[in-house]
Amino acid sequence: MSYRRGDRVGSSAILAALLFVVVFVNAGGLSGGELEMRQLNSGGEPIPFGEMVIDGKDVQSRCRVSTNGLNILIPKGAVSPCNLALQRPVDLSAYRYLLSTVENTGSGTVVLRMAVRDKGTNNHWEWGHHTFGIVVVRPGETKPLAACLAGARPAYAYMKDYFPRMAQLPGMFEFNFWRELDASHVAGIQILPVGADSNIDRSIVLTPFRGAQPISAPTEESLKNGSFFPFIDKYGQYSKLDWPDKIRTDADLARMRKKEASWIAGRGSMPEGWNKYGGWAAGPQLKATGHFRTEKHQGKWWLVDPEGRLFWSKGSTGIGFGIGGNTPIEPDQRRRFFVDVPEDAVVSGRRGGKEFVIGQQIETLKYGRQTGDEWKHDLTITRAWAFGLNTAGAWSSVRATASRRLPYTVMLHPWSPSIHENLMDPFSPAFREGLEKAVQGTVGKESDDPWCIGYFINNELKWSSPLALGKMALTHSPAQPAKLELIRQMKARYGTIQDLNAAWQRSYASWDALSETREEGKLNKPIEQDLAAFGNVFCDTFFRTIREVMKQHAPDKLYLGDRFNKNVQEVISACARYADVVSFNKYEPGIESLQLPKGSEDKPIIIGEFCFVRGGRRHVSAGLGDVFDPDYRGRAYAQYIIGALANPAVVGCHWFQWGTQPVTGRGDGENYEQGFLDTSDTPYWELAHYSRSLADHIYDIRLRGTSGFDYLRPAP
Repeated sequence: MSYRRGDRVGSSAILAALLFVVVFVNAGGLSGGELEMRQLNSGGEPIPFGEMVIDGKDVQSRCRVSTNGLNILIPKGAVSPCNLALQRPVDLSAYRYLLSTVENTGSGTVVLRMAVRDKGTNNHWEWGHHTFGIVVVRPGETKPLAACLAGARPAYAYMKDYFPRMAQLPGMFEFNFWRELDASHVAGIQILPVGADSNIDRSIVLTPFRGAQPISAPTEESLKNGSFFPFIDKYGQYSKLDWPDKIRTDADLARMRKKEASWIAGRGSMPEGWNKYGGWAAGPQLKATGHFRTEKHQGKWWLVDPEGRLFWSKGSTGIGFGIGGNTPIEPDQRRRFFVDVPEDAVVSGRRGGKEFVIGQQIETLKYGRQTGDEWKHDLTITRAWAFGLNTAGAWSSVRATASRRLPYTVMLHPWSPSIHENLMDPFSPAFREGLEKAVQGTVGKESDDPWCIGYFINNELKWSSPLALGKMALTHSPAQPAKLELIRQMKARYGTIQDLNAAWQRSYASWDALSETREEGKLNKPIEQDLAAFGNVFCDTFFRTIREVMKQHAPDKLYLGDRFNKNVQEVISACARYADVVSFNKYEPGIESLQLPKGSEDKPIIIGEFCFVRGGRRHVSAGLGDVFDPDYRGRAYAQYIIGALANPAVVGCHWFQWGTQPVTGRGDGENYEQGFLDTSDTPYWELAHYSRSLADHIYDIRLRGTSGFDYLRPAP
């Protein structure tokens, strides 16, 4: 197939964080990596490197085109990116992925990140115009490097009506992807080597890029006549795909239970060198307070466990026993997704409506009829320690038992009236009241429990710049507490409405007239300064109030911040003034360079969420941070954690999430394959292997900068 080409586009080198994605696999007679590779290799013509403009700092001395491909020398130390600008954009809209292969011809492991942009920007990382890829390649290996070409495909718009409340669609990806590009005008690629053996010279060879795996979605006819349905089997699995260890019979559930018990027995119940909290048993002895705290030790931030040992939080969100999750069965057309929906497995959902508890029958078939819940918590904690985790992150339901415990965090969602979407108004009396109610509910329980690390309060709020916050207050209704506070501040600043009018170049008849206005109007410099100053007070009041409530009712617990997913510098700095730890949700392949904004108070950082989605054999998903095969996901996990350990500010990372989301979606439709456990309660063995293997090394890596971790694959 020939590519359609358009206008010439230049290149630009902008380094930023990214996710990574790789491949979805259709059903077929093969299984395992052979099937995946064949599917990935089905694609279009190579794009010759001769049709690219190769530039970047020192690129000419590091890059050479040969008959084998693009040879890149990676000198030790920090390396600048290599930019590949297509002389004319190419149309890859018929494909799911942009693909190259990477041969490691050197003596050190290479972590390679890639950004792909369309013709709408010269910035490889501009939101809405890029996608990304990553690969970890050991010496002598050759691995695929691919990026999901997510974005609108008008030819497949018909699918939306047949899969209501599903984000990822069979054979496709999200139509409203987190990051997407115009796949019909791919214009540039950036290659960036990072991390791993950066203290030695390395070398790689890239084959020419091309479109890979043609889109293969259900036909409209198969959806209309119903022949595509059902696509979820009795074990909650996607029936159109096959993979090793897929549950096909009830007996397979018992077999998987025995296999997991053997896997755990072969590795031991606790990573090497960890104390009962998961802290560094052989590390320095610091002050013990009986609760978790923070300390900067030898230039690096740490958590310190109740016994005074250095602690780095390696966890997962949502740790608990819940096979397969719950998925909506409304509207009624969703019922045909499933082979069977037993009525005794239907419950009322948190968001209203009916939901199907996918794993209800699996629980009995796999574990028999057991009384109470203690056995579930015991099993879950045993798994977490065995998988190399020492923290139950946000939204974890696991609880201590008579014989097993696991450090944990508390996730609080206090409610009060908002100023915009989910961003609460801190000037409302209900703001403090909601916080008081939420935190007081933990008094005598989590607030006194030495195994509780601290509290996250709120998650991914819709923060905006101080100026934007001021604009929101200005244009809000007269009764909005933030509007009242803005007017109070303006009265204190100007005294009279006439003086405000003179500065703002407005003509309000009175303060009441300002209160009634809903129009922003033209903003001069004094208005912008006043609104931005108000916005800064808004931020300060928000986080200061939370800290006051925390220290009043849970003084021994760490305030773990807001779980930012937006980089609003002033807001993050305000949080750093009051939080013990500043939290971020970072769906990116690495956070080695993550820092608080310049001028912020020096505080530690924790990652509340990150993940790499396993799109392919067990699911329909192809989003967030898709990976080509489970080995890559385990390696991606390891290089993320190793990068975090190298960052002196980061004190922990929590994977999102413990159990993979249902193929048919949770309540809001999100259906990524990102768990430690799949929808039928089977571990993702490779992810568990890399997580546990790395756990034995995290304290040496953190304190001494030495690894000993070599990305070896698990034994067959």
